[in-house]
Amino acid sequence: MGLPICLFAYGNLGLGIAATISSLVIFFHFTINVFLASKKFSLKLLLQSPPVYAIIISIIFIYYEIETPVFFS
Repeated sequence: MGLPICLFAYGNLGLGIAATISSLVIFFHFTINVFLASKKFSLKLLLQSPPVYAIIISIIFIYYEIETPVFFS
């Protein structure tokens, strides 16, 4: 994924930008590409995708500025 390289080359700001871009690519991969492959829109496919839940949880953590536990740091 190259996230450690972005951290080494650009610091924390570069890591944040790279993580955002990576999460958007993963989100589109598991939503739009699945819908294009099945040739229909189904909310069930979206609800079965774990990356969608991970992105929603991370947005909640960022928006409400929730501190993560120490073992995640």
